[in-house]
Amino acid sequence: MITFMKNIKMTYTKYTLVALFLCFFFLGQAQKFGHINSQELLVNMQEIKTADEQLLAYQKQLEDEFVTKGQAFEEEYKAFVERANSGDFPQIQLQKEQEALAVKQQNLQNLQSQSQQKILQKREELYAPVLKLVEDAVQAVGKEQEYTMIFDSSLGVMLHGDESKDVSALVKAKLSM
Repeated sequence: MITFMKNIKMTYTKYTLVALFLCFFFLGQAQKFGHINSQELLVNMQEIKTADEQLLAYQKQLEDEFVTKGQAFEEEYKAFVERANSGDFPQIQLQKEQEALAVKQQNLQNLQSQSQQKILQKREELYAPVLKLVEDAVQAVGKEQEYTMIFDSSLGVMLHGDESKDVSALVKAKLSM
């Protein structure tokens, strides 16, 4: 029985030593960290400049539509005020025109908020492929260069950078910039 207990103790000690060795081995592996400033990278990308130009053109188109409708509303409102001040029109007719103008004004306000949402949707639509391109490039650099983690310094998530390498040049090369 004593021999059996010694064998169990010896086996337990061996497994403990193996487990400790594995822990030290994995902890001893060098962790490689990198960082990139994605804002700086995106600002310098031609794809983003093109997307911005397209977005500005789309925004101008929506603004022009809004201005045109706004001017038409203003002209109708001025004509209404002149008719109301002339006293030549029945009160019921003026009230109906006023209600119609209120509806048109509400429609203009709705158009403005819809335009803002359309611009945000268009921005997401134009930026999504570029952001995916950058994400894929960062992932590829991370795998090729065996980085454990790559942080985005433009988001302020990096608290300490002594052991971190700026991988912007590698990502730019991957993007052919």
